[in-house]
Amino acid sequence: RGEYHALLLLASIGMMLAVSTVDLLTLYLGLELMTICSYILVGFHVQRPTSNEAAIKYFLVASFASALLLYGISLTYGLAGSTGFATVASALSAHDPGRSPLVVVAILLVLGGLAFKIGAVPFHSWAPDAYQGASAPVAAFLAAGSKAAGLAALGRVTFVAYGSAAEVLSVLLAGLAALSIVIGSITLLAQTDMKRLLAYSSIAHAGYAILGLIA
Repeated sequence: RGEYHALLLLASIGMMLAVSTVDLLTLYLGLELMTICSYILVGFHVQRPTSNEAAIKYFLVASFASALLLYGISLTYGLAGSTGFATVASALSAHDPGRSPLVVVAILLVLGGLAFKIGAVPFHSWAPDAYQGASAPVAAFLAAGSKAAGLAALGRVTFVAYGSAAEVLSVLLAGLAALSIVIGSITLLAQTDMKRLLAYSSIAHAGYAILGLIA
């Protein structure tokens, strides 16, 4: 029982670190601390096959998303010479995103990694299985805590670090929002399991939350 509460606290520390940082690498470390604890919490009931399956699926998809995020951060470092938000913003303001494909690729990769954290389409496939396999308190924790942390991190990255590329960001975020709202809402109607319904509802709500960032 002690490990369960310790993992919840460590995941919460990762969330707080991710939303309060001013550096992309620290942001990555905070999100990974949150996600690694979440793997274990999802598979905490080792005697249940569905719990084990959900944890493995979550781990595999999350590893791919983490690689995307880290690759995007490395490209940003190559462009700006730093991972600090302020330095990245000043360096990218000298580039025209329309004429610098590398800037677009870096932003796209970082957005893809962060979209996984909030369960936005097309990085949402982990959510229904993870929520269904996890216990009810863990599913609620993931639906509320990880979603809020991911959205706050996404907001800080888009406003502070990549704010000078607002036109590119708006188009990419609009695509994420539209896909999340449409696919999340339509797929939700066919669900018969309450946890899977919660997962698809959170996917759709992630799209609505992204609309605020676009504005």
